[in-house]
Amino acid sequence: MYIGTTDEYINSSDRNALFASIRKFDYMKIFWNDEIGKDESGHMVVVLGRSIERGQAGHSVGLLHYWSSNGSHTDINGGYGIKCVSVDKIHRAVITRIDWPWKLWSTEVMRPDDVCAPLAEIAKDRSMTPEEMKRLVDAKSFWPRRVRRSSHDTDAERSMR
Repeated sequence: MYIGTTDEYINSSDRNALFASIRKFDYMKIFWNDEIGKDESGHMVVVLGRSIERGQAGHSVGLLHYWSSNGSHTDINGGYGIKCVSVDKIHRAVITRIDWPWKLWSTEVMRPDDVCAPLAEIAKDRSMTPEEMKRLVDAKSFWPRRVRRSSHDTDAERSMR
């Protein structure tokens, strides 16, 4: 799922609703700035949960708790740290939810010399637009609904709204 910048939403509650749909153990690629690729600032985290806190002006502030291998700012060797951040500080995000982890065993394994050309390009010398990124990772701005096809179907497939 894709969560865009605040400017991408007519109503800020739509963005907040997307953050509210995130679950514990979802994987999240956080973007701290507007860049995607060469000059981006961000990293991958594992979501541990969400909470709400009262801000200075008395309004609610959504907080995201996550685990990151980036670790401590004070101890460069700390690594593997648990952190908490206001969702307002997250510029944009891509969330991956693994509903059926056992299916990972049957996925095609990449060879060490396999390269995703668009990712190799942006890592080296260019940035990507949000539209290019969404197309590359097939990101939607909502969670697809699961539909049960029959009582014998153990792996209900996802369908789009």
